[in-house]
Amino acid sequence: MKTESIRRAIALKYKDGDEISSTVVSSATSELAEEVIKSTLESEAPIHKNKKLVKELRKVDLLEQLPEELFAIAAEMLAYTFDIDTLAGKNYDLDDLGEEGA
Repeated sequence: MKTESIRRAIALKYKDGDEISSTVVSSATSELAEEVIKSTLESEAPIHKNKKLVKELRKVDLLEQLPEELFAIAAEMLAYTFDIDTLAGKNYDLDDLGEEGA
């Protein structure tokens, strides 16, 4: 018996000038998750796929800052995303991301 997996998406926002402090701004499942992913791809915002991280991030309330125990993995995810984008020729100045940033 094959079970269908449920698509999930979590969106984080990083505070200007404080890359470690991030806030959960969206948590979606199924069709809404597909829309979040589609919108993110269209806007060329970074996406990182990690089922275990999504499981932990779903425990964080919307608009709440990540708990300290998730800081390290969030920082690693951000660093990974910037490394990939740098290889792709995208350049970011974290001071310029402001309210419209990642």
